[in-house]
Amino acid sequence: MPAFLRRVREVMDERQLDALVASSPENVPYLADIPRLPSVMDAVDVHVVVFRDLRRNPAIIMPAVSLDHYAQSTSEINDVRIYNPFYYFKTEGLDYASLSEAERKLAKIYFGQPLAKGIVESLVQVLRERGLVKGKIGFDETNVNASRMGALKRALPKTSVARAKRIFEEIRMVKSEQEIERIRRAVEATEKGI
Repeated sequence: MPAFLRRVREVMDERQLDALVASSPENVPYLADIPRLPSVMDAVDVHVVVFRDLRRNPAIIMPAVSLDHYAQSTSEINDVRIYNPFYYFKTEGLDYASLSEAERKLAKIYFGQPLAKGIVESLVQVLRERGLVKGKIGFDETNVNASRMGALKRALPKTSVARAKRIFEEIRMVKSEQEIERIRRAVEATEKGI
């Protein structure tokens, strides 16, 4: 488990959260361990869900149009749910062995699962599959409108949904060794540039 996820789960234990959902352009790449590309991650609705119980695998929920961004990443999250159609075409004679690793990843996800109608439907499906029809969820409300929160509460009436913007701020105050090394490399590159 990546060091930053240990920190996430420590705070989830303290707050008695069964799940934590990221929605902001800052917190989605943090939980998914996908580099932030402002033109991509800022313009779309993506959620990342992690669970306090290690037996429940994390999930990424994103529009199909952004799937190539995930496919090119090194994220260890394997459960990727997509919504809203995007037009990736395949031909019957396509030789999957000739595709790059990123192309195979994209094809497996896009052509290997049903496309959900929307982000709430996907999120509810993930939570139900993980047995979270009741419990406490921390939800990063930064990038989410009230109607989405209402739809989530209606779909899972026995689940308590807590605002989590401040929880993410608390988690991210403590940097992992990997984050410190990334900051160090960024400062060195800036110094060389100056």
